Amino acid sequence: MKKPFNKTNIKGFTLLELLIALTLLVSTVIIGASFIKKKDNSIKKTFRRLVALNRQLDHFARLKRETYRLVINIDEKENSFWVEKKLPENRIPQDSSVPENQSLPPSGFIMDTDFFEKPQTLPGGLKFESLEVKGQERPVTNGKAYIYYFPEGQLSQALLKIKGKKVYWSLFIDRLHGELTFFNGEKKLQEFEQ
Repeated sequence: MKKPFNKTNIKGFTLLELLIALTLLVSTVIIGASFIKKKDNSIKKTFRRLVALNRQLDHFARLKRETYRLVINIDEKENSFWVEKKLPENRIPQDSSVPENQSLPPSGFIMDTDFFEKPQTLPGGLKFESLEVKGQERPVTNGKAYIYYFPEGQLSQALLKIKGKKVYWSLFIDRLHGELTFFNGEKKLQEFEQ
């Protein structure tokens, strides 16, 4: 004799429960993938910005006959960068870049707001590790480091190291050719010396 149908004897999932579980799983994967892609895009955007900035500073220094410097702030809490322009001696800026109650900084450089309104920060998870400049005794690993762009051009080279959680990039800046090249992994400036 057959047993009568009893709901308590059924084992497994219904089709509706499987569809709901599958929908939740797919949604989680899609959200996770878009987050990873967004983070990857912000890193690429920052690198493209640095490449374009290097070219732009090189051209502006030569065309405008002015000295610029790229300021790299290497700090545990906030890694940022911005552009400063050197003012000719005894010249007071016409714009509001230096407040009335302040004097010019002793270096004679002020932030050039034609490039950025405020310091630019690296995307989350990235930080500046160090900046090596040819002719300096050792790399700068903490504080402010500078890459100069002179009107006459400059034959110096620099190597900026950026570290992520699991990745490492070395950005080689060759002022002789006005190029910035990215390398995966850690490099040393002496590897590029000719």
